[in-house]
Amino acid sequence: MNKLAIRPFSKPVFFSLAAVATVIITVALYILSRHNYLLFHAIVEIYSIVIAGGIFVVAWNTRRISSDHGLVFLGIAYLCIAVLDFFHTFAYVGMGIFPDYDFYANQIWVVARGIESVSILIYAIVPWKKIRQTSSMFFFSIFGGVTVLSLLSIFVWKIFPEAFIAGQGQTMFKLVSEYAIIAILLWALGLLIRDKKYHDPLLLKLFVVSILLTVLSELSFTLYSDNYGVLNVVGHILKIFSFYLIYRSIIANLLQRPYNVLFRELAESEQNLKDANNTKDRFFSIISHDLKSPFNAIINFSIMLEEMGKEAPNQEIATYAQYIHTTSRHTFSLLENLLTWSRMHTGELVCKPVALDLVQTIDLVVDIKRNIAKPKGIIIEWNPDSCPAGLLAHADSQMIQTVLRNLISNAIKYTHNGGRITVTADKDGDLCLICIEDNGVGMPADQQEKIGRVEHRFSLPGTNKETGTGLGLILCQEFIDRNEGSMTIHSQVGKGTRVIIRLPAFQKSNP
Repeated sequence: MNKLAIRPFSKPVFFSLAAVATVIITVALYILSRHNYLLFHAIVEIYSIVIAGGIFVVAWNTRRISSDHGLVFLGIAYLCIAVLDFFHTFAYVGMGIFPDYDFYANQIWVVARGIESVSILIYAIVPWKKIRQTSSMFFFSIFGGVTVLSLLSIFVWKIFPEAFIAGQGQTMFKLVSEYAIIAILLWALGLLIRDKKYHDPLLLKLFVVSILLTVLSELSFTLYSDNYGVLNVVGHILKIFSFYLIYRSIIANLLQRPYNVLFRELAESEQNLKDANNTKDRFFSIISHDLKSPFNAIINFSIMLEEMGKEAPNQEIATYAQYIHTTSRHTFSLLENLLTWSRMHTGELVCKPVALDLVQTIDLVVDIKRNIAKPKGIIIEWNPDSCPAGLLAHADSQMIQTVLRNLISNAIKYTHNGGRITVTADKDGDLCLICIEDNGVGMPADQQEKIGRVEHRFSLPGTNKETGTGLGLILCQEFIDRNEGSMTIHSQVGKGTRVIIRLPAFQKSNP
């Protein structure tokens, strides 16, 4: 039996249906307003009240999973707007609920739209995503206080400026307030568009259209002279669509996106677990393969020394002792690199970038490595005075020192006796460059492609038969990646190798 598949509408069909629905709703509401304006007004305002209340309910109940605390702020603002619109609806001229004065609704409208515009402006100005915690009670106190004081000033104290006079129309106060509200909304719109990279694209699009509709609505309210007139109708219809778009933007941001984030984080956690298992497998593979041989060699040499006893010639004892010493140093180096690599992959070794003085850092490493290069007669050229002043990288000090130690050690290892190694540092725009170049044996192209990959780890003997662990360059590559830098290796067999490290330069805006 075939099952019918329900397919989602394509975008053209969806927008066409939305356009048709918008036209039908607009025409229906306009016809209703001509037959019974109070019923039209009540439907529009109750719809807006429900939407504003819905914005608060969604924002409040998702505040713990939302990364944008500004939406909670907006939710509380729209709760107060809903309260004001409730009073606006039942105080409207013709409702007969407040017989002492016909134009309370016009005054309440100014307060509600003023709170709405200022709230949107504050949302656009404040970098909410950088704020870790906000006080909801503080927002409730501010908005609640403004709402209560406004209602008291209108209904009880009667000190709020008049907004409409029978036979004359809107007062200067009402018109100036409307234009001020429009200016505030346009200001907020400009800020949101300017800072669009900090906002969810869907939320921003809906928010922008909503603000534009609100601006058009407010413009229509500056032009009417009759509370039941056509321009008043147009303003209220635009308000319906504006509120709907704000509701959609907040629903998309607070309900859909957090769950998308949760699923993405779950997938990332699953991938991290797989990576950790792969790291564990590689870790044990290296231990079983690379540590077995040197320990076997140490054991065999020590057995031979034991069997020889005191009768063994001093020269032979010295030779075996040298073998044990060399093998032990190699094994220790392997363990040190292996433990560092595993700590990094298990999250124990965290990158902590600082304003790193590269000249000072290179000085420190070169001074140590010059002593190691002396037995081979290798000269390490490094001139700090040739570097630009204030050469600061935004990088982890220990990691970069480890990288430099490994790279210069490699250069010494693969450079012939009496060779030369050159170290330079420079700046290129927003990047700091470190170049380590030698005139050693170089490496073929196929080996260069395998650098930095654990599964293709290799180590060739040095020019004096020095051995290596094969993990040095892997550590270098991973440390550079952690510091958001890059490492490029150019090498030719018989001519030497040049390694270029690029690190982000320290900026005043860096944390």
